Amino acid sequence: MKRRVVYRLPGVLRLGLALSLVAAGCSAGLPEDGSDPATTESSTCSAPELTYKPLRRLSNTELDNTLHALLGSDLASDLVLPVRTTAEDGFDADHRALQVGEIVVEQLHDLALQISLRVAESPGLVLGCDMQHDKDWLCIEGLVDDFIPRAFRRPLAPIQRDRYLAFGKALLSEEGLAVTTGLLVQAALQSPDFLYRLQHVSGDDGAAGSERFDGYTIASRISYLVWQAPPDDLLMADAAGGALVEPEVRAAHIERMFADPRAAGPARDFARQWLGLGRLDVATKDDERFPEFNAELARMMREQTERFVARTLLDEGGSFEALLTSTQVHSTEELAELYGIPHAGGAEWESGSLPVSERAGVLTQAAWLSIGAHRQDGSPVLRGVDVLRRILCIEPGSRPEGIADVPRRPDGDEITQTNRERFESRVALPKCLACHQSFDPIGYTFESFDAIGRYRTHDGPVPVNTEASLHLSGELGGVVGDAIELSHRIASSRPYALCMSEQLNRFAQARKQGSADRCRVEHDRERMAAAGNTYLALLLGAVQRPDFIRRLREEDGQ
Repeated sequence: MKRRVVYRLPGVLRLGLALSLVAAGCSAGLPEDGSDPATTESSTCSAPELTYKPLRRLSNTELDNTLHALLGSDLASDLVLPVRTTAEDGFDADHRALQVGEIVVEQLHDLALQISLRVAESPGLVLGCDMQHDKDWLCIEGLVDDFIPRAFRRPLAPIQRDRYLAFGKALLSEEGLAVTTGLLVQAALQSPDFLYRLQHVSGDDGAAGSERFDGYTIASRISYLVWQAPPDDLLMADAAGGALVEPEVRAAHIERMFADPRAAGPARDFARQWLGLGRLDVATKDDERFPEFNAELARMMREQTERFVARTLLDEGGSFEALLTSTQVHSTEELAELYGIPHAGGAEWESGSLPVSERAGVLTQAAWLSIGAHRQDGSPVLRGVDVLRRILCIEPGSRPEGIADVPRRPDGDEITQTNRERFESRVALPKCLACHQSFDPIGYTFESFDAIGRYRTHDGPVPVNTEASLHLSGELGGVVGDAIELSHRIASSRPYALCMSEQLNRFAQARKQGSADRCRVEHDRERMAAAGNTYLALLLGAVQRPDFIRRLREEDGQ
């Protein structure tokens, strides 16, 4: 009978893991806005400043992609990853959301244990050797010299290699090749070298108290930026040869990797975090009014918008403007029915166009509209606030205490007030109007969409009213007729382009952009505007800046 092997690392190793992870996750001294404490805001912006680069562990998406690249689908599929946490604005790749406590240490240990059990059952999937008993030690040496450096995204330091070889040698005589392989993999996958985006520096000290990352750190920064995955062989070769210090070499890798299908994953993940699409996972609707709404339809809504953002950013020129104006989407049969467009059937996802008289961009897609709604009706407040926060990077005022929610729509078909009228009457008080006038008019333009994003011309028997006067400054202010006009007005505006630069930098840098980032964000905005405000322009600009390969020296910064 085959013995079932269940091993955990010795307690002393697990304690070392916990202490190293907690220490590595420390961010003491970092201001709440995520800005670099070593820089100060200046009155003029002549060049991007050296920015703070927080140390953080791999996000769940990065961890999953890294495990698949390292182990293959046979070993890395259907694993139980740590519980996903998010920062206050919905970004779960933020370094604050990825800090490590005792519970996360246990979850990461259990993840490594899951994998080690699979490896012990099928060691040949990670061992690149001829598994004969008299060659067991050669297999262990090969694991230490190949698998573990790939896991760490860099060659092992001599002392690391010696320790892993000694650990393997001590186990091999007692446990055999399969169990030893599983335990070595388990140990490597709990190392901060695997779990963290560590920042190794070269011996090159730069001006202004900075130091340069080594080639392998630069390679990882590029790869996780574009693919959310470890570097491929081409990046690692240039890392070893020192070529990644050259901005034109980094740019060439960006263009190569941008054209690879793997670039779609991060674009979809950005859409999920930027628009808060995870809120669809817990959305509920009135069963009588929306019997078609269920978890599966919500999943389709979410995937449709993720696909739309990825295709727009990667395949259709990468224009930020198109995110708010394009009507080209992929739809399932269920979504096509909701939108009232044809679907040929057969393949689940089919490319098509939404009616240009009804829709324009992500703000008129079912995913975002369903999030910005209650069980029975759309919410002008939720939709308006979301446009301010996520599309224009404007933070509305906080809600005064003692203000009740808008009353629920009465049961039955007969209504005495439209959805808009109920909200307008509720916020007419002076203490409410001061804040609500900044976002409610934005929300009113979406009254032609119900609580699941279906287009409508009437609210009950009454025609919907989508015209609104926007209390916003400059080019965004004034009267708009509906959500389509609003989307087009925002899409061509400077505040939106600046906000998209900030949101994408927020996603890429794993931290909220603070006051100290003002010059860099403004510089990025001007450069991207000259290049057509595209995702590729942002990536190229990011990696070609000297700041991409440098950080403040520790005695001068964090």
